[in-house]
Amino acid sequence: MFELSKLVASFQKIGVTIPNGVQAWIAENANKIAVFHPPPYTPDLNPDEYLNNDLKKNVHRLSGLASSKKERKSNVLAYLRHIPKSPAKVRSFFQAKETKYAA
Repeated sequence: MFELSKLVASFQKIGVTIPNGVQAWIAENANKIAVFHPPPYTPDLNPDEYLNNDLKKNVHRLSGLASSKKERKSNVLAYLRHIPKSPAKVRSFFQAKETKYAA
């Protein structure tokens, strides 16, 4: 495995103010956390978007096509539970040039 040196948090600036308690916690833990504010409308900089795209593209491979909303939800949850069991796939979300900042 690898040693995590710093947690990287990415927050889109959407006009929401970060509460003082959260700002204080971030300041107190600056040696453990790095906060990144990507420019607006830059999904390519967000590793979550790579997960979303992977989910949309592959959810049916494990469970097949859903025939109901309940089954679709079950399939999505099953795929999301599968992702952590594939470290190479998780790492791939951070290998794009645009997302290496979070690796």
